[in-house]
Amino acid sequence: MSDETAHGDGDGARPPGGDPAAAEGEGAPPSPGQQLRRAREAQGRTVRAVGASLNLPADRVTALEEDDDERLPPPTFVRGYLRAYARLVGLDPEAVVEAYNRRRGSDPVSEERAVGNVAAVEPRSSGRGPRRRRWLPAALLLLLIAVAVVLTAILLDDREPEPAGPGEETGQPPESASEQSGTPSTGVRRTSMDSE
Repeated sequence: MSDETAHGDGDGARPPGGDPAAAEGEGAPPSPGQQLRRAREAQGRTVRAVGASLNLPADRVTALEEDDDERLPPPTFVRGYLRAYARLVGLDPEAVVEAYNRRRGSDPVSEERAVGNVAAVEPRSSGRGPRRRRWLPAALLLLLIAVAVVLTAILLDDREPEPAGPGEETGQPPESASEQSGTPSTGVRRTSMDSE
């Protein structure tokens, strides 16, 4: 295996101490970064290929392999990266994260409490949240239009002209208006006194 393949296309993946074997130490368990690098090299993958698979920049993958906390984000994110990287190269994700926690001497539970309960936040399920609300503006617009139509109908109904009396212009001659009411048309108005 070439040095370029093992260390990611010559992008500076060598541990800061120089010789990788010396950096791993004698008898000490391998660090999470060392475990990941060994698994990656055994599969013949490059740092860039791993970065592309994990959607991480190559320098972030290199920092993970070198256990370089200075170049890495907060531990909660690093644990996620380590789990994803371990799954990618066929390692047990929880064993790699446990090695990370031992190396840092940290307790992930107390760190989560310090930053807020990150584990309680549920990710959205495949974009269903925004889809549910897409109909809301359209429904509100339709409701507004329906209310406007009803109000317009009510207002126009109130404005209808009242039926005209027999002597007023109705488009019909006065005789026909009398015929419709069933009273004889004498041309004389009857009053209530006349009927007695």
